[in-house]
Amino acid sequence: MAASHFIHWCKEQGIHAPHVKIEKTAYAGNGLITTQSCSPQQPLVQIPNSLILTAPRVLSQGSAVFSQTLKECLLVQKEAQLEAALMLPKNEKLCLRLFLLYENHHRTPFWQAYREMLPSIESLQETHVVFSGHTLLKGTQLYASVQAKRAALEKEFCRLQSLSGGWLKDTSLEAWLWADTVFWSRVVSLGSSRDREEHSPDVALIPFFDIANHGVEPNVRWELTSQGMAIVCMNGTGLLPNQELLLSYGEKSNQELLFLHGFCLENNPVPSQVKIPVAPFLDLGVEEDERKEGDSLGAQKGEWLNQKSIHPVVTLQKKNAQEEAFVGVHAIFGSTGWSFQSIVLIYLVVLDQDDGLVISRDLQNTPQPSASMDPEQPVHANLNVYIRGQSIEKMASIADQVALMEHCRVIQLRVVMLLLDALAYHLDALWSNYGESAALLSTSIAKYRQEEADGLEHASGLLVDIRDQLVEDDSVLKYLSGHGQE
Repeated sequence: MAASHFIHWCKEQGIHAPHVKIEKTAYAGNGLITTQSCSPQQPLVQIPNSLILTAPRVLSQGSAVFSQTLKECLLVQKEAQLEAALMLPKNEKLCLRLFLLYENHHRTPFWQAYREMLPSIESLQETHVVFSGHTLLKGTQLYASVQAKRAALEKEFCRLQSLSGGWLKDTSLEAWLWADTVFWSRVVSLGSSRDREEHSPDVALIPFFDIANHGVEPNVRWELTSQGMAIVCMNGTGLLPNQELLLSYGEKSNQELLFLHGFCLENNPVPSQVKIPVAPFLDLGVEEDERKEGDSLGAQKGEWLNQKSIHPVVTLQKKNAQEEAFVGVHAIFGSTGWSFQSIVLIYLVVLDQDDGLVISRDLQNTPQPSASMDPEQPVHANLNVYIRGQSIEKMASIADQVALMEHCRVIQLRVVMLLLDALAYHLDALWSNYGESAALLSTSIAKYRQEEADGLEHASGLLVDIRDQLVEDDSVLKYLSGHGQE
């Protein structure tokens, strides 16, 4: 009923899709399906400019009440100021999310057919991680991301309610989560179009177009025209009857798809990433009082990384895009999936004074306190890092110094053992937090959890091979023999 009502409304609004129907799919809700063979020479779908819902268009078509809400939320008073404010990307996105929230609350007649085609709050509670799925994600890489997103949305919603005294007071956090989820799962970035004007809107919601699903092998693409938007066949190849129109949402891993859209793809060729914070490694073996004082070698390493604006995180991905960075002795890590920056970070973690590492404060250039600084916080001089007497100014220099060490392979063995411990910890967390659920979402989360586990186990296997290779290395055996006699 909702689909037929929506199709009728689309025709009234000038959408032209004579050989395309809306139909339920087995994996992702509704989809766009051909009703007959379609020639590559003709657009499959044509959507008029009036339904490319950018922030300025939503503002121009909206009510005075909606306009006033936008002014209050963006802290502007005049229409001209509001129009200028909406050119900022963050304000564009806020405007479209507020539009969805406004329609969900006021249910204006014009947008009823479109609104009925959007997923309900109840359906998203069963199918999207931002609602109930976060509890099923414990132990995975996505858990912290979803928790952070929920917290940010709750804070944002409270701020918006404090700024606007109107209808926003009568809406709920669940409704705001719904608006944000619908927006991110359906928004189109117009900035990817070459025909886009320099100061034109960047993002839009587009009825009918937003029903098209993502495919690993897309068969259609979109393009802007002088009249609006068209969906056309890819590579000059037509479509057969009852064939689904599949777009590319971009190269997205299952991690991203689950986070934004609530689903995963079978055999997704885009690998997910595993990010592991380095901070816990820096505290290994450090007494509590030493940690508090910040005088431990680990604390100094962390402070130096912060001083250099280096994010203390190591990144693992099945396919290593930086393999060419691993040259010379570092080539042993080239096919492991760890980024070069990650391996160098762990080099720094495992190095100590016996390896020639010295970290000292530059007492001659201690920063002077300023009025903007917290008077309760002590002012520390910058740290200098030296390896075997050589000053280290950038991460690549650490790798260079490690390569010159006689016991380089020993350092690399330490790196391998530390990474193996980290992977074992994350694998244990992944499965110890595993729980079944009747929710539809649990199937996608289980698929993602298994994919993440497979990636961690694959990485562990590669590191075990390197470990076995290194323990047989002559320099490692000599080093261990010498230290065993001490």
